[in-house]
Amino acid sequence: MKARPRVELPPDVEATFARAMRLEWLSLVLMISTAVLVYATISHSQAMKAVFVEDALSLIPPIAFLITGRIRWRTPNERFPYGYHRSVTIGYLCSAVALLSLGLLILFEALMTLVHREHPSIGVLGLFGHQIWIGWLAYPVLLYSIACEYTMGRMKQPLAKELHDKTLAADGRMNRADWMTGVAAMLGMTGIAFGWWWADAVTAALIAFEIVRDGWENLKEVLTDIMDEVPTKADEEERADWAAKLRDHVRGLDWVRDADVRLREEGNLFTGEVYVVPRTLDRAEERGAELIRSARALDWRFYELELVLVEKL
Repeated sequence: MKARPRVELPPDVEATFARAMRLEWLSLVLMISTAVLVYATISHSQAMKAVFVEDALSLIPPIAFLITGRIRWRTPNERFPYGYHRSVTIGYLCSAVALLSLGLLILFEALMTLVHREHPSIGVLGLFGHQIWIGWLAYPVLLYSIACEYTMGRMKQPLAKELHDKTLAADGRMNRADWMTGVAAMLGMTGIAFGWWWADAVTAALIAFEIVRDGWENLKEVLTDIMDEVPTKADEEERADWAAKLRDHVRGLDWVRDADVRLREEGNLFTGEVYVVPRTLDRAEERGAELIRSARALDWRFYELELVLVEKL
């Protein structure tokens, strides 16, 4: 069985991908540290519990990216003739399902707390002979978490755009949700300090709603990718006009009378068919190979394109 050719990344893209791998390792270390610190200051706060769960969930996207980073560029073989690019979609799917499921769980618990009017009690901790309210320890922990999440999210955004990597983009969006969650949790802790028992549960519900929203949006997007939707944006600032870009390029060739394209996403790459109404059939095979090379030079994402000669479109 004939397998696809191995993907040869341009040097600048390969360097960007290596930088993204290093950034995800750093992100993983920072997220583990924030999860550990938040866990140590949870006490009975629903908001802090929600923050901990979201921090724990934030480990899934970088782990998925690091695992698929070792798999996606493997050489296609007889067992996987189309390659391993879909592993990116699998990682994205795992992140979305985990995010949505646990977000619903936190939302349910927060709403039950409000229904039963459970009053949270934030304990104290003995430190150097003094009793310290755990809430005072939670504030610097949350500030550390906010700083880490905000910085990581900002650094991942341009890399996700350049690599057209939806797992990395989802990770960046999750970091953004996480630092907003940290701010909300600080407000919830402040509410408890003022004696507003409901503030903690309301904050937890708002955090959970944000988690569920992110999970649902990611799940919808990954399911449409599996169904071979046309290529869509990985990042909010990324342009999604690849089909038009390729079609205009092909129509500009001197031997092409008219052309159209049909594209789909496979991980970071675009594959599909290029339909051409030729002016002449002379050197058709040679011209086809030239077209594929020029498309690859136009954008590295155009991986395997099949030339289909037709009489009309």
